[in-house]
Amino acid sequence: MIITNPDILLVSRVRHGLSKAQLAKEIGVAPSSISRAEARKGISARTAKALCDYFELDPMELLETEHSDSQHNRAQIKEAFS
Repeated sequence: MIITNPDILLVSRVRHGLSKAQLAKEIGVAPSSISRAEARKGISARTAKALCDYFELDPMELLETEHSDSQHNRAQIKEAFS
């Protein structure tokens, strides 16, 4: 599971004028995935990639700051984007 930076995600979502449910539909995930991401709970690498692609974010930008040095988080991001 990947821990995301909820501030980056929330700002991006609000700037696009999307609710959690709308964003989930746009990227093809369950609304609970967006809620988990914004609550600093783990999301799948596939969901993280979809969020980065949709908002045109660098994968490392999406990582939670306090987890950005986590080897596991980095490995999951690298795998999702390779």
